[in-house]
Amino acid sequence: MDVATFPRGMREIEVERAVFALAVGEVSQPVRTSSGVYLFRLRTRHDAHLKPLETVTTSIEAQLAAQNQQRLWKELQGRLWSTDNVIVREDLLGAAIPGSRTTDASDLSSPVTK
Repeated sequence: MDVATFPRGMREIEVERAVFALAVGEVSQPVRTSSGVYLFRLRTRHDAHLKPLETVTTSIEAQLAAQNQQRLWKELQGRLWSTDNVIVREDLLGAAIPGSRTTDASDLSSPVTK
């Protein structure tokens, strides 16, 4: 089985200890994990690197904006649901609200009354 490339912190500690101690081309001793016993051969090693901030700024900003939007939506839902005279119909809001659990907005015109 080929486990491909992985960074530190992504596999069981026993696997990481064995793999990161190997030289290129070397085969590990048997490694016992929760899912079985394995042998590893290190085919290549990639040096860790950091991406320059300029190349990831847009991506980071988009992720933070999406997280903030979801947080604000959850806060609004909480306030609406705590009010006695408001019913939130998520089945109708799905397509209109980013991050909502549903996507069916086939009938946004149907009135909802309590």
